[in-house]
This record gives sequence, structure tokens and C-alpha cells, in this order.
Amino acid sequence: MKSIELHLVKQKNVSFYAMVADPREVVRLMKRAKEKEVQDAQRPWSKRKVMEISAFVAGRLEMSPTYQASGLLPNAPILNITDKLQVRKDSSTGRHYLLFPETPAEFAAYKNCIEVIDGQHRLLAFADDLRDPTFPNSQPYQMIFSLFDKLSIDEKRELFMITNEKQTKVDSNLLRLLKKDLNLLGDDEVVFDLVGQMNLEDFSPLKGRIMIGAESILKGYKEGQLSKILLRSNAFDKLNRLTDGDLLLMCRVLTNYLRAWESVYKVSFRLPGKDTLTKISGLRYILYLLPDMLDILGQRGKPASEENCQRLIEDLSAATGVANVFTDEQLSLAFRGEGATIKMAREHGKALYSYTQQQTGIFNPTAGL
Repeated sequence: MKSIELHLVKQKNVSFYAMVADPREVVRLMKRAKEKEVQDAQRPWSKRKVMEISAFVAGRLEMSPTYQASGLLPNAPILNITDKLQVRKDSSTGRHYLLFPETPAEFAAYKNCIEVIDGQHRLLAFADDLRDPTFPNSQPYQMIFSLFDKLSIDEKRELFMITNEKQTKVDSNLLRLLKKDLNLLGDDEVVFDLVGQMNLEDFSPLKGRIMIGAESILKGYKEGQLSKILLRSNAFDKLNRLTDGDLLLMCRVLTNYLRAWESVYKVSFRLPGKDTLTKISGLRYILYLLPDMLDILGQRGKPASEENCQRLIEDLSAATGVANVFTDEQLSLAFRGEGATIKMAREHGKALYSYTQQQTGIFNPTAGL
């Protein structure tokens, strides 16, 4: 047996230890449940997730065409000694250490002595049968562990809960900004740039209203939300294709479109009130209508000017039979759920398209702007 030095940690009346060790050795002592098996104080583990971490650790996970994973795991799994392993204290120095197996026979004798309270996927990524084959035994790799000694079942459950449920989740908007900085957004990077440009241009109705990263703006719009809407509605694909990827021209088309809605409904995106149109649900509705409106303008041979967009928006009432979609009591529930808003927008887009079918011919509505 060898000695691994431990650092004593005291919190109130509870003592535990910080340990630095090779996870390839620690996992050999782990009490391992079968995949997807229900556990007392732990979630079932997934082989897919383990293999993903395994590839990450090996540095083989390609996070983008230009960025390769470093494979670092700095956060500490939480372990509990359940049997046999002993924590000892050196009376002369006052230091603590753990007697840890060295030989195959010792590892066999101490099998199932460690229980993982949190971090089982990370630790399983180092198991012999799950470790990436390109990750060699000779590669130096240590991890920090929080080590407890013979916890009660309630203590295990509390630790698992506090390290999972009670943590504040990192906002996806901040993660998108970090991915942007690391060139990890892939195809999403272009729409990120478009939304960011709409937040900067003086002519944009959304200038200063879009939250990038961890920003907080009263009644603002998250970049991630707007990017998602533009992508899923096909509005971005339509704009990108019609403008040949000209970012500034896309901004001008979006600006004309949004200003047309402001004009018809007498609202302001920069100075929003309580109007549904200026909320994210209202933006979702009108952006899902944008591809149909651009198609209609193309058929009419009209550019996507503010005036032409305004006329189409005014036609919407006749096409749908709804005087004001944002104040109609029968449609108010449609703005309370993303799916319902999208469904209504698509139905209204089809209705408007049918209403304007008397025009023929194809014209690029972004030309000449």
C-alpha cells in the first residue's frame, strides 16, 4: 500500500479531505453500478456521456473545425469511503494520509471501497473499458477529489442535491458569448454577428436593446433567443441568401421590417411599454412571418422598404380576419407559449401568402436598398 497525502477540510462540525490522485487508479476502487441502473443517492449513468468525456480528456473531441479540446477537468468529484480504506493521521506531523493500493492484488482486495457522490461520469471516463484508446497510461493526469469517510445515506443525498439542484445554472447567453470568443459557434456565428450588429447600428430599432453574454437590460432581448428565432424561422437563411451574406444589408432589411411594424402598431422597440409586440413573443411572431413577406414582395417585384413592408402588414388583417393580433382576446393565449406563437405565425403567413397570390414574377426584394 502507498500513502496519499490528504488535506483536512472543516465545515461546521463536519470534516472531510481534499485529495490529489490519478483518476485511473481511483476508478479501480469505485463501486460501479450498471449503466442506467437506479442508485440510492446518485443519478443513473450514461455510457454516451462517459464516452464523450473520455474523448474530451484524450484531446480528441473536436469542438469546432478550428478548436481542439484541451482535455482538462479542474472541478473535483465527491467521493465517499464505504469500506476497508483507512485515513490515518501522522502523530508527529499532524498530517493526514490515505492508505491506497499499489499492486493488482491490493486493488482486487479493495474493490468497491469508494462510492462516487458526484462526478461519476468524469471518473468512469478513466475506467479501463471506457477510457479512450488514444489516452495512454504514461500520460500524467491527476485530479482533485473531495473525500468523505463513511457518510450516512441522508448526508450523501444532501451532498448530491447541493452540488446539482442548488447550483445556479450558467446562462446560455453567456455560454454563447464564450463559444463565440473561442470560435466554437460554427454556423451560428454568422447569425450571432447579425444580432450583434443590430445592437450596434444607430439606424436599428434594436440598438442597445439586445443582451450579449451576461448583460442585463430591462425589457431587453437575449442574443441567444433572437438568434434561435432567426434560425428556426428560416428568416436568417432567407436574408442571407437574398443579400449574398451582406451583413449590413441584412441589418437594413430587418430595420425596415421592424420599423414598419412600429409604424402600423404605434409602438417602439427602443422604448418598449407593455405592448405584446415589443416583447420576445411579439418579435417571435413577426420574425416567423418575415420569410413569407419577403416571398410576397419578391413576387410583387417590390423591394423590402419600410413602406412596402408596412402595406403588407396592413394586409394581414384582411388576410387573417383579425383586426389586431396583439390585442385580440381569443388569440392572447397564443403569445404565452413558444409553440403556440410559432403555429399562429405560420398559419397567418400562409393566409397572407394566399391573399396576395394575384401577383406574379420574381424579384429580389433586397435589391436597390
